[in-house]
Amino acid sequence: MKKRILKRLLLAIVLTISSLFYAQTPRDFNFDTDEEGFLLPGGSSFVVEGGFLKVTPSGASSNTQIRKNAVDVGSAGELSRVIITLKNATNATTMQLKKSGTLIVGNITISANDTSVKQYVIDVPSGNTDWVGSLQLRLQFVEDGTNFISGVIEVDRIQVGDSSILSVEKNTLEGVHIYPNPVSKKLQVNTLEGGEISLYTILGSKIISTTTKSVNYTVDTSNIKSGIYLLKIISKGKSFTQKLIVE
Repeated sequence: MKKRILKRLLLAIVLTISSLFYAQTPRDFNFDTDEEGFLLPGGSSFVVEGGFLKVTPSGASSNTQIRKNAVDVGSAGELSRVIITLKNATNATTMQLKKSGTLIVGNITISANDTSVKQYVIDVPSGNTDWVGSLQLRLQFVEDGTNFISGVIEVDRIQVGDSSILSVEKNTLEGVHIYPNPVSKKLQVNTLEGGEISLYTILGSKIISTTTKSVNYTVDTSNIKSGIYLLKIISKGKSFTQKLIVE
């Protein structure tokens, strides 16, 4: 009997830990070979080509959307930042983050009729009571003038994570200089006393972590994918955080 109770207890602990881990793990959807399980409701069509999910609106609507089922994303309570990298070669001017068909939890302006790939960040407003429970991720592109959308939306990457993990603190560590920024291969970090140097994605995943006593330290960024990151330095209880662009 005791062994059975202990087994059940251990199983419950494992399931709880797994559930928490799943909820807090960032989701990173790249469209290198397939559509990553995203769906296109309505008459829109898509094709995966050249590392992009190329979405062609139906031509009979002022909006089009892509969505991902809840089981593949996670908990809305833990994943409150959505980052989408795309080229919006359409006349859509707004991108809406939705939890369901009509529930808008985030709304940003995007560059219409664009010829270059850009990155957009949508953060769910703090205390949003609608953004709870399991998450069906919907991204809807809207032409604000209610004209039909025309053109092609080329989605390179969609990331979903916790915006609170890397809130930029007030810098209390003095004498820190980093350069160049943007960086492509080597980042120089100058401090007064060295310390713990970490680099995070803006979703909260730590990709570099080292501790050094050197006041001049070089961080190799040559193998890091282009994008926006956060560099954090901690020394003797004080911290420094700065946004870093890797080209």
